[in-house]
Amino acid sequence: VKGCNLREDHLVGIARLSRDLEHCEAVQVMGYHRLGASKRERLGLPPEEAGEASGLGLAEEEANAAVERLRELGARNPERS
Repeated sequence: VKGCNLREDHLVGIARLSRDLEHCEAVQVMGYHRLGASKRERLGLPPEEAGEASGLGLAEEEANAAVERLRELGARNPERS
């Protein structure tokens, strides 16, 4: 979640946890889903730009950067989902 667990100390902890958990096969970074787009429209809010995150979600480049940073920190198979 942007602004909550995308901080460096959280990424370090996620990487460490993925290494420590014997059965952990991968760390998945999930971007923002667009399920709320129709609600935004009904509420008269402006539509989001393509590739842009709203609220607490991650934009494409933020999610990709998080995957890369987790890889650098030695997380098990970090990937986008």
